[in-house]
Amino acid sequence: MKAIFTTCLIAIVFLNLGLAQVTVVEKASKSTITFKGFGTYNTDETTITSEEVKRSDSKNNFKGQGLAGKLVGKFFAKPADAGEIINLPESNIYEWDVKKKKCSVRPIKKLELEPKESAAKEPAAEDKEDLEKEKERESSIEIIKSEFKVEKTGKSGTVNNFPFDEYWINAYTLWRDKQSGMIGCDSLSVLSSMTPHSESIQKGMAIEAAFATSYLEKLGINLAQTQDALLGSQWLKMLQQMKSEDVAADSKYQNMADEMAKLDGLYPVVTDGKYYARRSGGEQMASKSEEPQEESTDVTDVKKGLGGLAKGMFGKKKEDEKPKGLEPALAFYTEVLKWNVAAVDAGRFTSPFPCK
Repeated sequence: MKAIFTTCLIAIVFLNLGLAQVTVVEKASKSTITFKGFGTYNTDETTITSEEVKRSDSKNNFKGQGLAGKLVGKFFAKPADAGEIINLPESNIYEWDVKKKKCSVRPIKKLELEPKESAAKEPAAEDKEDLEKEKERESSIEIIKSEFKVEKTGKSGTVNNFPFDEYWINAYTLWRDKQSGMIGCDSLSVLSSMTPHSESIQKGMAIEAAFATSYLEKLGINLAQTQDALLGSQWLKMLQQMKSEDVAADSKYQNMADEMAKLDGLYPVVTDGKYYARRSGGEQMASKSEEPQEESTDVTDVKKGLGGLAKGMFGKKKEDEKPKGLEPALAFYTEVLKWNVAAVDAGRFTSPFPCK
């Protein structure tokens, strides 16, 4: 009886001290995102994630370029040394600034969709006009060539104790606006070091998926299943949402699922990606031939500088002008430094500062 009483007493004390054990995936990574003409955002992040709670500690830095960079910097207003805890059972999010030693707490709220009444209202005349112009523009876009590839580069090795094989993910769409005569090529090139799914990675991915699903449900989004967060596909989806008004809206990769299947059972430990947006011509090209010039359609991949398209877009260079390499509109780099599944004290899911 004494032994049972002592065991229960120790358990109660541990719970009160926040020392109960919980299984988590511990992950450390560093990332860099560079926006051409705007600046570069760097972050080093450490996360511990259970099925119900996630803590993130990050060191962040944004170096802007010019006035535009300062404006973009407002989107990266995160403190230089920051922390966050998303607690699903409490339905609260805790955020703190280490330098200011301040913490705030806010509830997790469901995403509010537009009321049905507003959707039923007749659009304003200006909105109608904009919608008609958008439909007309989309119907004028002609897809000349669209391709998606996943290839093994032959490079292999070990990075941060992860064995890997390197893969190249390349996607591009060559298109033409039949109204303005503009020719464009939007491409994404990703070099990814992929490691096989170890037992630890599989367990960690299951924990992350469980948390993500529960979090989305808290936000009012009910998912039947959670997809693996392979950057190759996620960045493609993000870029499709970010596309500018002259990008082809119907640029689809019919073979994407088959190509991405080559990465099944693999996890990206290093991802080095670049997004390119090339444009040539405009209204002045409308009177020219309906078909694009042969050299302008000679597109292979980003590694070859988009082939003859570069010639068609930039024309002849001046003799005293040194050729410049193709610069990406957006570049991103992520490296996983640590991945571990372990039992940790529940007390680690608490803010280091009092929260208001």
